[in-house]
Amino acid sequence: MQQAVVTAVVEATRKAHATWKRGAQFRNITIQGAIARGSPGCLAGPDFGALLWTGVQARPYQGEDRALAEAAAKGIAANFASLVNGVQVTGLMWYPTFAAAPGPVAPPTANVPCRLASLAISGTGGVTNASMLQGAMKSRLMVPPGTREQQQARDAALAAIAQEVATYFQRWLNSQLVCNVMGTGPVAGYSPPRVVAGPVTGGHVLPGGPHLP
Repeated sequence: MQQAVVTAVVEATRKAHATWKRGAQFRNITIQGAIARGSPGCLAGPDFGALLWTGVQARPYQGEDRALAEAAAKGIAANFASLVNGVQVTGLMWYPTFAAAPGPVAPPTANVPCRLASLAISGTGGVTNASMLQGAMKSRLMVPPGTREQQQARDAALAAIAQEVATYFQRWLNSQLVCNVMGTGPVAGYSPPRVVAGPVTGGHVLPGGPHLP
């Protein structure tokens, strides 16, 4: 097994993900009363694939090791993109004070922190299931068939990468909090002195972050 490739790709994945998290933000969130909703695509961040490939390229490779590293990086990046694109905010009570905000516009308010895993996310298996991740990497491996021993060595390297990366993302999804998503919006029916508080209607979130600290 090409252990140097395994180590390089796993380390590059972790570093790229750390950088991606620092720039990740929720956007296009609508707020009605206390409830926030966001369709698939509401979470965006830097180009994870570019960050990962930059890290992978920082290591010298010999022989077919570069092809293995490139296939692994492309497979991980594609599956991670599917996960991010599949994130939805499905009616979460992020802003309880917005149910009856005292003013014409609710002041910028941070969401109630919640675990990322509590959001509706499609595509998690692509990065948390080692077999699926290995398949994504193997399908992008562009090398001649080679001998049986060479094929076994390649499979072993990709399997090792997939296992470590899948374990990493499993832990991340189960521990990551969504925080500091600042919401605001107009208060329906605010008309003092008769009506001095009301629900936010057509609210939105403000640019900022990081939302995945």
